[in-house]
Amino acid sequence: MCTIKKFRREMTIADKIKILDLLQNAIVIQYITNSFIFYVQRYFMGIRKKRKTIKENREVGADGENTQYYKEFAMHNLNPFSDNHVERHEKNNDPYDYVRVNERTGRRRYVEVKTGNAKQSPQEKKFQSEHPKSYELNRTGTHSQMNDLRKLKKKLLD
Repeated sequence: MCTIKKFRREMTIADKIKILDLLQNAIVIQYITNSFIFYVQRYFMGIRKKRKTIKENREVGADGENTQYYKEFAMHNLNPFSDNHVERHEKNNDPYDYVRVNERTGRRRYVEVKTGNAKQSPQEKKFQSEHPKSYELNRTGTHSQMNDLRKLKKKLLD
């Protein structure tokens, strides 16, 4: 039976150099593999974080739109002295959120609500250029009471 000490004595210097080269190559390969795995994990973490951010931005935008719509609805539809009434626009791909109609003149105002620094899409810009007098862009803050309540509910239930 060959012991480790006997094996070490019988090895030549060339054999020891070959073993050191193999070990060094194995360490380099392991380092490359670990760094690649780390890179892939970071990449997918970035995608996950980006999706979460997009989802949060979409929720904040929807809350801003709803808040603004309910304010306008209370001001015009529930007020008997107002000449305007507000109609909700449910199609998601159209360039405005709701329409404010003046009942005396019949004039329609297309209202788009943007929260924070949100930019207009090319479709919205085109619609605004086609309807310069009847298109209205409302900017609202990102923090609404509805959004704060929704976040609080998520924290309590999760």
